[in-house]
Amino acid sequence: MPIRYKLVVILCVLLLAAGVLWLASAGWSPFSTRAPEGSEAKAPLQTATQSPSAPGIQIEGCTAPIMPILGEDLQPRVVPGVSVETVRRIYGPEWKREQLASDYIWLADKYRLTDFDSSRGKHAATISLEALNGAVVATPDGIELGKDTFATLLAKMSARGIQTGERMQNVESQWILTVSFLSLCSPDFRSQYVWSVPDTPDVSGSIGDGLNPRSNFFLNRTVSLYNMKTVADSYEELAGQPSTHQ
Repeated sequence: MPIRYKLVVILCVLLLAAGVLWLASAGWSPFSTRAPEGSEAKAPLQTATQSPSAPGIQIEGCTAPIMPILGEDLQPRVVPGVSVETVRRIYGPEWKREQLASDYIWLADKYRLTDFDSSRGKHAATISLEALNGAVVATPDGIELGKDTFATLLAKMSARGIQTGERMQNVESQWILTVSFLSLCSPDFRSQYVWSVPDTPDVSGSIGDGLNPRSNFFLNRTVSLYNMKTVADSYEELAGQPSTHQ
């Protein structure tokens, strides 16, 4: 065989050996069906609409972790009964304290958190949360303050088999609707969602008289105010009458 043919054969053998060594370094074997590294199909990137596989948020005083609504701020992170020091640890120093009423107030861009009547450094009966500036804040019940309407709240609770109570009042020239039920945080607490509108002739004409006011006036109105009360400190009438819309 001429020498030039021998050189071509040797070159081909060397190239083949180099190729085999490269495939072996990439994890390939002639006895395996595994593809070389880098050729596997890539998993799709998780989009913002996909729910993360993260556990719920544990709030001191709640019986179980709260599953947050994706993309929404879960508030409040405290319940009636925890110390003011605990609230300060979570929210920082209070923005304001009403000395006469002993109310503590924390202010954020999205909400105002109020601890009513915190005598002797302890929460008494109520934690109040109000969504501000058009922001949306989710409560432990899965209600979105600043977004959900009365009708939406009723639909969410009905889907969970939770009976709500409602109470209509005319206080200081304001019509006030309060919807309440046992908190999903814990049966030790009662959740209250509050709507209010000025008492004008047009509003009173839609709602009716003080004896039989019609709460359906609020069905498409957004809720922004939430109260959490201890059941032991809640007067029985605060539960209201069973809702006629469920």
